[in-house]
Amino acid sequence: MSGAGELSLFQVSSGVSATISGLALTEGAATGNGGAIDNSQGTVTLVDTILSGNGATQSGGAIYNNGGVLTLTDNTVTGNSTVMYGGAIYNLVER
Repeated sequence: MSGAGELSLFQVSSGVSATISGLALTEGAATGNGGAIDNSQGTVTLVDTILSGNGATQSGGAIYNNGGVLTLTDNTVTGNSTVMYGGAIYNLVER
């Protein structure tokens, strides 16, 4: 699944659970956070997934996890970038 360098691929909201398996998430682009996945207090599970070539203008080039649950199993994360923090993954935990 490609964002063609123009859009973020998934947004997961509070209370939502999403499992993604066996996909390549590429060329996601966010004006803000999470080039491929922007998780805002939801639950995201990735299994056997490739995250490559994603970017964000703020944080989390591939994944921005804001207070949610993120589980990664047997994934490849490569070539993602961001202007600020977490070229691949940014995990924000509020205290």
